[in-house]
Amino acid sequence: SENIVPSANSFDLNELVQLLCYTQEEYQKYDTKFQTKSLDAYILEALLNPDSTILDSTLILDEKSVLAHRLQALQVYFYSQTFYSPTLLDAYNELKIKYPNSVHIIQFEPEVEKVKAYLKSSAEKFDKAEIIETNYYRFEDLLELFKGQNLLVDIWATWCSPCIQEFKYKENYKPFVKSGDLTVLYISIDKQRWEKKWRDNIKYNQLEGYHVHANNVLIKDMWEFIGGSTGAIPRYVLINENGKIFINDSARPSQKDLLEKQIKQLLSSMYQ
Repeated sequence: SENIVPSANSFDLNELVQLLCYTQEEYQKYDTKFQTKSLDAYILEALLNPDSTILDSTLILDEKSVLAHRLQALQVYFYSQTFYSPTLLDAYNELKIKYPNSVHIIQFEPEVEKVKAYLKSSAEKFDKAEIIETNYYRFEDLLELFKGQNLLVDIWATWCSPCIQEFKYKENYKPFVKSGDLTVLYISIDKQRWEKKWRDNIKYNQLEGYHVHANNVLIKDMWEFIGGSTGAIPRYVLINENGKIFINDSARPSQKDLLEKQIKQLLSSMYQ
């Protein structure tokens, strides 16, 4: 690979330069200026009306390559709850008609069922989630609500696939919640305009506990208060009944034995 030199003005070189410029300008920005389209518009463009300039530049004008381009988009959209919408199902059905014999299209059927379940649950009532509507700006002020309670804080976002995967293991700490020894506080760092998706995700994943949709000021203050790897999610924090951090980067729910051990250490510290 050391002997490969990109030709002048080649697509690969142009793409590299574009990515470098984008990275330099947008790195660590929470909301980039490029995100002007709706999520449904992205779905329709990538799956049904791929940009001809992109296809030209990547030299994939033949039908098989265009299908590969669409399959890649399907994988992105189906494996991210961010894009779950009726538009995704409609676009998928159109692709099934367009490619009736494609085994690659059919492989997404299990994901289609997940989208259907997501949309169904988002329309139903779920009364086991306590939404904190107050717009807090200091993390300590938020913690004041839970004085006298031991907290497991789950910091997540709807676009974070590992965060969503961890919800499957929430039963691993449920016994501590049911006994009254532990309270769960979910803090979403989603963009404010994604409130509906945030609320839909709470229903779909059946997240019992307290919920905060953090604004940018609270997010910044929260990371400063917690310390450690700023911005890295999923992130779990154990906080004692006095509002002090016990472990600022605790085990994940999927790490059942370790998380149980840490929670028991938190509870036993009350009596020391």
